[in-house]
Amino acid sequence: MKAHARFGLLAFGFASIASAMSIATPASAQSSVDRAQFLMEEALETDYLSTDFSAADGKIKAAIAVCGKAKGSDDACPDKIFAEAYRARGIVLAGGLGNHKEAVEAFREMLVVDATFPLHDDYTTDEIQAAYDEAKKWTERGIPPGLQGLDETPWTEQSTGRPIPVFVEAPEGLSVAKVVVRFKSPGSNKWRDVTLQEQSGGYGGYVPCRGVTKEGELLYFVTAFDTSLVRVAVAGTEETPRVVELKLAVEGRQPALPDADPPSACPATRSDMMSCEIDDDCPGNQICDEYYCIEGERPPSAEQVAAEETLSNWFSFGVSPDVVLFQPTDDACSQSAQSSGQLGCYYDLDVPYEGTPLPVEKTNLISSGFGFGSARALLGYDRVLGGNMQAGVRFGLAFLGSPTHSNGDTFYPFHLAARFAYFFTRDPFSTDGFRPFAYLTGGTAQTVGLVQNALTERNGGKEVGTTVNTYQRSGNYFAGGGLGAQYAFTTAAALVLDVGAWQMFPEQTTVISPQLGFAYGL
Repeated sequence: MKAHARFGLLAFGFASIASAMSIATPASAQSSVDRAQFLMEEALETDYLSTDFSAADGKIKAAIAVCGKAKGSDDACPDKIFAEAYRARGIVLAGGLGNHKEAVEAFREMLVVDATFPLHDDYTTDEIQAAYDEAKKWTERGIPPGLQGLDETPWTEQSTGRPIPVFVEAPEGLSVAKVVVRFKSPGSNKWRDVTLQEQSGGYGGYVPCRGVTKEGELLYFVTAFDTSLVRVAVAGTEETPRVVELKLAVEGRQPALPDADPPSACPATRSDMMSCEIDDDCPGNQICDEYYCIEGERPPSAEQVAAEETLSNWFSFGVSPDVVLFQPTDDACSQSAQSSGQLGCYYDLDVPYEGTPLPVEKTNLISSGFGFGSARALLGYDRVLGGNMQAGVRFGLAFLGSPTHSNGDTFYPFHLAARFAYFFTRDPFSTDGFRPFAYLTGGTAQTVGLVQNALTERNGGKEVGTTVNTYQRSGNYFAGGGLGAQYAFTTAAALVLDVGAWQMFPEQTTVISPQLGFAYGL
């Protein structure tokens, strides 16, 4: 490209940038409120009315993003603008795109900002009204946006000394793995958990005796989780819990689970109980709960629950190529160099080299550096210790070794090692996902590096060049460590990738050993 043409392009480029900056300046000078309102007006009055619903939704999401970015600053949008933006999005989703589910979520967000915020009279249709009414229902029930509601008819009172029945039904089609009740006894500031059991038509259980010993208001809420322990539905929340009035007696119908008798009275009231500070203060199998001895078992701690869910025995398979650090030598193939068995030189077809190489520069040598060595296939067994440690063994076979040496030595193909690993995440074997670890290992194995070597010999009075394969053998013992990670598709199945560094001895070299494998827990 000629110089004046290149200059012309640069000038045009700078002019374009300057022009774009001058155009952008007025927009950037707008306040967040003005910018958000402009986008919403464009979305509803232009795009929505011209049935370009996707463009309308994009502009409304941009308006929400503008206000979200300005939160906490002097240019922050007031709640009214947030509510208008969520209302506008609900209108577009329900009235234009026909997405009832997301429209309900948009209106729920609007009602969280302002529970009395109305629909827009000019844009209300039957579809929009239906989405708004459903959002209003969820909001009145205290269901946060993004979650579904568990159907429940809660009891509002119960006698002291009797468990409180709790029964919920999950929405149709919702995948639920676990349902938990969190409750707080009268006068207590501590939330406690009880897992509901799956029953016909729903999930049921009781707030136990330890929670119903005092008169007053007991608070609780119910949460459903999926298989990843992510919240998917609730009945009440910590901010808006169910309230049960505990009193000496309840008139009329006694609380009970569906198709079940009312629960029996607890063994004793607090006034009859022995006081305590720890479990050892209580007789028999009783436990100490809030300074009183009660019948029952100590609820398992989070650590105990994780330990029970941990898969303790792990079996693995992996393949591992060796990357060998060659030990330098300026005499690789003379008969004296090969006599120890660590070095061996061969023609093709593994025919031993038995000549005498001449001392010619850049021949008959091995330079320091990394190259490929043997490879190995390994089976493993590991036992979980202490929640996030493993101790185990690796055994297998190595291949890509060396030919039988002239002194009779053969390649040692067996790999046997002990291994200890430490995982950096808490309770890694009771959950799926990413599991980084470090490990130490040591045992018996051999590795062989292969390089091609140029030699010069005297043949019939002439110097003749030839090429041989030179093997450098190391081992038969090693020690080292490495870093790696598992990616667990489920709690029991994981892809494994690690990289180790070993020191071989007594025939020394350093080996870098990447490994790809699969582990399965039982």
